[in-house]
Amino acid sequence: MDVENLRKEHENLITEIGNLEGINCTPITDGIVDIDRYFKSDIKILWINKEVNSEGDNHAWSMIDVLNNLRSKLEDETGWGNTFIPIIYTLYGIFNQTNWKNTPDIREEYEITEIIKNIAYINAKKLPGGAKANYNEVKKYSSENDILKRQIALFEPNVIICGGTFDILDNIFEEIYGEAYDNMRSISNTARNRIYYNEDLIIFEAYHPGQYTIKDSVYCDSISQNVLLWNSKYRNKI
Repeated sequence: MDVENLRKEHENLITEIGNLEGINCTPITDGIVDIDRYFKSDIKILWINKEVNSEGDNHAWSMIDVLNNLRSKLEDETGWGNTFIPIIYTLYGIFNQTNWKNTPDIREEYEITEIIKNIAYINAKKLPGGAKANYNEVKKYSSENDILKRQIALFEPNVIICGGTFDILDNIFEEIYGEAYDNMRSISNTARNRIYYNEDLIIFEAYHPGQYTIKDSVYCDSISQNVLLWNSKYRNKI
């Protein structure tokens, strides 16, 4: 698929998300942050969390707009950092082939937030929820329409990071990737999660980036360093 077809299909999905109906809330659209940057990226990363913590929100805003202006959000507003600072540090390690120790402090170099524009970021549930996501509600929502499945298929990522969403997405991955998914190799990583991989795709069964179970340095490096290892040793680049 060329970039213009990707852009067109992406806009169609955004329109569909915007037309979803919620009770006392409106959908929050998401997808590829910057089409051109994502399309040109050698490593195409899709990060999937559960839902936006904004219960009862009826302002019809877009995660894509937020992430394109993430620097100002982190500088001017509270609440975004818990989720997105660990994501930025993880992405910095991947795209700059480095690790947590050598990543600039975001509070001193806010420009590193621009790296978020290289990826696609979506939520399994397109309607806002509360501070603690209801697993059964998110699972039910994800199975009632095929937008999430079509987003993943359209984006054709070769790295998928599931931020507490792997169990929700397992059946969807099987529908998209079929036997190739069933036959993926699996290992435990240093963050007490699992990694699934073959020559074309690596999937992380990770905690939500705002987790408190392990140190952020361990969380970020457990993803970034394994992406770099997979990319250099196992990935089919033909």
